[in-house]
Order: sequence, then C-alpha cells, then structure tokens
Amino acid sequence: MPNRYLPELRRVALVGPLAASVGACITARAALTPGEGSHCMNTVSPAGTPAEVAWLTPARPDRSRGLEAWCAAVGPAVLERVAATPTERSDSLVVVSWNVHVGGGDLVRLVHDLRAGDLTGGGPVGSFVLLLQEGYRAGPEVPESEPGARSAARIFETLPSGGRPDVVQAARRLNLHLFYAPSMRNGEANEDRGNAILSTLPLDSATAIELPLETQRRVVVVSTIRGLTRSGRSWSLRVASVHLAHRSPWSRIGDSFGAARARQARVVARELAEGAVVVGADLNTWSTSSLEEAPRLLRASLPDAPAEREPTFTVGGFLPRKLDYLMFRVPHARVESVRRVDDRYGSDHFPLVGIVDFGA
Repeated sequence: MPNRYLPELRRVALVGPLAASVGACITARAALTPGEGSHCMNTVSPAGTPAEVAWLTPARPDRSRGLEAWCAAVGPAVLERVAATPTERSDSLVVVSWNVHVGGGDLVRLVHDLRAGDLTGGGPVGSFVLLLQEGYRAGPEVPESEPGARSAARIFETLPSGGRPDVVQAARRLNLHLFYAPSMRNGEANEDRGNAILSTLPLDSATAIELPLETQRRVVVVSTIRGLTRSGRSWSLRVASVHLAHRSPWSRIGDSFGAARARQARVVARELAEGAVVVGADLNTWSTSSLEEAPRLLRASLPDAPAEREPTFTVGGFLPRKLDYLMFRVPHARVESVRRVDDRYGSDHFPLVGIVDFGA
C-alpha cells in the first residue's frame, strides 16, 4: 500500500430536529484536509433520529487530485432507521448483492420474492440484508450543479411498469433500515448515485470509505447488524457494499485492465480486516482473469464461501463476464450457499444470494 494513502477518520454526528436535518459537526483524528467539512460528508436523517457516520478518506494528495470536485456535486449521506420492533430470532441471514442499474432494478419485486422464499428455495425469509450498487437518490437534498463540480454521465433507467423509485423511497416503502452514501452526481439532474445497505435489522456503526480516485469517485458503505439465534445466542456481522472503478484516467490507462481495481481492493481488505464480515460487490472485473487481482485480494481476506463463477453481466451485449461477488469471513457461522438469481429484475446485472447459518 503506498504510504500516501493514509486514511483519516472523520466522525459526522447529527441529531435531526427537523423533518429532514443535515448534520454539520465534523472532527478529525488526524491533520485536516481540504475535504474537511464537505457537505457530502454530512448526513440526512428523519426528525428526532440520531445519525452518526464515520468517514475514512484518502490523505491530502488524493483529495487535491479531484475528489473534492466530485464531492461538491452530490448530496449528503442518508441513514434512516424504521420503527423499533422486537428482534426476530433466526439461525439464518440471507444476504443479497445487486447492482440495481440506477432505477432499472425492480427492488420492490425482488424483496417481495425474497420474503416469499422464492430466491432461497425454502420457506418465507424474515431476516435479510441487501448490499446494493448504483442505487440513486433524487430530490432537493442533491444540490444544484456548481462550476468546477464533477458529474458522471446520466444513467436513466425505468422499471417495466414505468416507475423509477429511488433507493430512499424504496427503503421506506419496504420498511427497511437504510444507509446510502452517494459516490457521484448522476448527470445534470438533481440526482446522485452510489452504494446502499437495506436491512430488516438495525444498522449500527455506519462507515463510509472513500476509495483512491480513478476516473470517478467511489464510496464503500459499511455497517454492523446484530441478531439472535433461535437458542438465544447473539451474533454480529459487518456488511459492506463495494463498487470498484471501471477504468483509470487516460494518463495511466493501462491500469484499467486490473491494477486500479487492485489498489482499491487493498484499501477495502485493509479496512475490513477484522471480525465477521460480508462484502457484496460489483468489482467491474471485465478484463482477463489473469490481470484482475481484486477478487483474489478480497477472497484471501474473506475465504469462507466457495467462489461462485457464473457470469453476472454481459459486456457490449455479447461478452458474458463475472463482475459481481459475495464474499464472507464468518468464523463463528457457516455459509450455506451462494448462488446467482436467474432473473435480472430489470437491471443489467444478476443478483447474488447467500445464506449464513449462525446456528451451526
């Protein structure tokens, strides 16, 4: 790991007195960078709900290379908790990783089928967590585009029904806990897109990891969920949604074939090096497997599931590739299965579904 990548922890604390409040109290453990105080490191939360997100960001050289320009174009992170309910005792947790293609993936229909047991081949599913990439958020929380701010080309996809609910709307409709952190602005509209975690179980210790910059800003979302087995034994698990770079700048375009993603994967592996962890990821591994080191780096740290090798995406409409992954490190549990769902649900990626057995 290059010494210039020294993450700095910023803790964003918020108690929202308004219907939608924005936190602005930021402190740093290390020397402050130009990004200190950026609005994209704030958090939106419902009225009266405390929201606290820790930010891990690259040191000053990486921020000065353009991360701030991307940060300036997005809205704050979102951390929402649904009304407290008694913890359901269950020996198993279902984990889904899915790139939802910026509005194209029918998240509501997938969750309906998941709850019914159609995606697991068993009975109804009560406890689950969704690790999503390319979720989007629209609305006044996303600021107007400013001079000098960087935006990605807009991806505009709709459901077969014609609707286009954003990830916040979908989480509310499904009555799920939500942590969403935008990575980039979605065109010139008041939209941003990034990674999200949706869960039936409360999300604690929310952390956003800003990866070293390639052509676009990428933010990993991490949280901790806790539950009880049927026998009453407690368990905890860190869950993370990851989306790596698809290419590098033209000045080092050769890194696009794998080296850029390997750099970012090393950061993810280092920050998730301890405890029980599940990573759901679109690693963008479109290159030849001999050059794609990112999956091997992550799987070395997260070895507790067999590699699922079915392609999850088709490049250019004709070249099937394995871009999406579910990886586990669960020392006190057992991974029952990891498989691809053979329905894209309107996205351009297939979802992956894994089952963790904590009663084993």
